[in-house]
Amino acid sequence: MANPVIRAYDTLEAAQAARQALLDGGFDPDGIEVRVMQTESGPVKNNFLLDEKDTGTGPKDEFGLEERTDAYGNGSPEWGANVLLTVAAGDDGQARRADEIMSGFGAVDPQTRSDAARPGRPAAGRY
Repeated sequence: MANPVIRAYDTLEAAQAARQALLDGGFDPDGIEVRVMQTESGPVKNNFLLDEKDTGTGPKDEFGLEERTDAYGNGSPEWGANVLLTVAAGDDGQARRADEIMSGFGAVDPQTRSDAARPGRPAAGRY
């Protein structure tokens, strides 16, 4: 893959719509891949196994200990950017075109997000 363009989407529907727009734009179907990245761990937000839940700020019981509060958070699970769409672009111009098309469907650049999460480290290339 000469110039892979990888973007993440929150929903499979958005990724499929972007894939169709790429196909309509003349991109090779064999150079487009949609991959759903779900694991058995569940969603990354409002997942009772991963989120910080029990703050221990409830009223005190008869022994003077704080009661545990809402241990499971009861938030709706949120899956974020768990669908990856990869396009094999032949050159930089085609990579820019793919980026423009994919961005129109709510795409997130995983590399940019990763670079922002690790300040002080050198950023990778755009495409």
